[in-house]
Amino acid sequence: GEITLRTIDYRDFMIITRTKAQISPISDLLTREGIACRVEGDMKLAECPALMSVMDIYAFIVNNDSKRHFAEMLKSGCFGYADEQLFAMMPDFYRLHNEPAEDDPAYIGTLRDLIRHQYHMAPSALLRRILDDLQVFAKTGTLNIEYVYYVLALLREEEAGGNIHYERFLEEAAPFLREAQFSYRRFDCSVGDYNGTREITRPW
Repeated sequence: GEITLRTIDYRDFMIITRTKAQISPISDLLTREGIACRVEGDMKLAECPALMSVMDIYAFIVNNDSKRHFAEMLKSGCFGYADEQLFAMMPDFYRLHNEPAEDDPAYIGTLRDLIRHQYHMAPSALLRRILDDLQVFAKTGTLNIEYVYYVLALLREEEAGGNIHYERFLEEAAPFLREAQFSYRRFDCSVGDYNGTREITRPW
């Protein structure tokens, strides 16, 4: 289709802060400069369809031998199947663990590739691949999209310190992302074992 160019406006920008305390100085500065801004927050991660769908897909990739996780993934916003349609989709579950075939649906090939490469990717890289390879935003919309990037930023920060692993993220962090505060065990790479816990506070 035809591409229409337009001028970038201030409303095209979004600033994400880790804590509420960081909002006021930025808001005050923008106001002094005559730049209108709107502060949003106090929402729930469950209100971001893309993030909830990604987490269901992530859970299945890590637990790819689970029919329950397969069904939950298919019911997510990225796929949108109803309960009564799930039985007819079960042959696809078995396709995933068989050799590729010419009549495989496109998403089966994508999932098979993600499952095969999951052990060679950090959690943030796997989450990013899910978003891109399955075109999650195109299927779920971009409501509260900033929550997706908050989770990505959280993962990358912890990965930089060697503090998180994809299975432990799924078990100790993912179930609590909707909470205002949670904690998980830190992994100390210098001793090769867990060392204390890390408190995570939601930034809104």
